[in-house]
Amino acid sequence: MFHFLYSFEILIQGSKPQVIVMRYISVLISLFFIIIMQPACKDKDSAGEAESQIIGEDYYSEITKHRNEMDNFFRSADSPLSDSLRKVFTGLKYYETDTNYRVSAQFEELKNGPVFTIQATGSIADTYKTMGILNFVLGGYKYSLEVYRNQSYKGKGQEVYFIPFYDLTNGKETYGGGRYLDIHTLATEYIILDFNNVYNPYCVYNHEYSCPVPPKQNSLKTEIRAGERL
Repeated sequence: MFHFLYSFEILIQGSKPQVIVMRYISVLISLFFIIIMQPACKDKDSAGEAESQIIGEDYYSEITKHRNEMDNFFRSADSPLSDSLRKVFTGLKYYETDTNYRVSAQFEELKNGPVFTIQATGSIADTYKTMGILNFVLGGYKYSLEVYRNQSYKGKGQEVYFIPFYDLTNGKETYGGGRYLDIHTLATEYIILDFNNVYNPYCVYNHEYSCPVPPKQNSLKTEIRAGERL
């Protein structure tokens, strides 16, 4: 700053009074913008630091921990895998964790959402209630997904809300019959949808299971390259 003012003092020596005034005004304007821009830059850095604290090492550790737990479950006696497949099981396959697929969705509640029997891959089909619609932006485009509650689990412990969906990876990198995502609250207007937690239906691994088929309105016209894959 002092270097700037010293340079200005040298500049005005020998100049006409009118020129000096104009240059003086120009310098004041420049100083004004320098002063107001410095706090703005600081705020931007602070915002970046806050964001990095939200998505930190703990987030990636929790994703890895959950995936390890799922691998252990698939090796256990309760696994959906047959005994022969369980013996050669080496682990589930996932996309790399990508925080771009962790989005905030606005929950649009349906007070009297329809109750319906969902289509399934087998003969056993559960009854679900449509709780509302989750509206979100991904990659600059707007999308929406309906969210459901299994009526068989209503009032039995922690609530789990179910989001079965299709996306453009189905039949190529992921199961052609759709993918699943669970969330545990609808108590706020904005809900975190973390597609890194997407999982495959059990019927991917064992055809004896009867799995819900995503309703056609839950079809995303984009690739969700996150979560479990084939």
